[in-house]
Amino acid sequence: CNDADERDFNAWGLRPGADWSEQSEGTNGIGTCLAENRGVIIHRDQHFLPKNIAMSCIGMPIYGAHGEMVGVLDVSSARLDQTDGVNKLIAAAVAETARKIETENFRAHYASERVVLAGRDTVDHSALVAINADDCIIGATRAARKMFKWGCEGALRPIAATDLFVDDSDLRG
Repeated sequence: CNDADERDFNAWGLRPGADWSEQSEGTNGIGTCLAENRGVIIHRDQHFLPKNIAMSCIGMPIYGAHGEMVGVLDVSSARLDQTDGVNKLIAAAVAETARKIETENFRAHYASERVVLAGRDTVDHSALVAINADDCIIGATRAARKMFKWGCEGALRPIAATDLFVDDSDLRG
């Protein structure tokens, strides 16, 4: 936050080390996102505790290299003029940023493997798979796991890349 907001944000508990779990703060952007494993917009009086109703909080999950939730990216604001429409625009930017964090984390985790965009004509650039030297898919982002209906998290059973990337019509000539 900027220096002008630091005192207010600290008073609201928006500081490193604060506990924003639902158990501690009730409905809120970070805790509710963690509890429900999905992105949330908690606008002003949707917060459980009265001390938090001055804020709009937008929380998006960040998933690790094995599809597990590893954190939440939250943007909180106390602007009185913040509308539902503005919250939706902010939520789109927060979701995109969370996916960028995921893809960079995935690429770093599988740095010694080939990482490729999954699927054909996809607009979701966070749908990535990692392919080893034996041409087996050994990892996939959460978006790719959903796309191919693989389990959302955990280790993948190696899958031959040709099973995914070669269409039967390609083989028939």
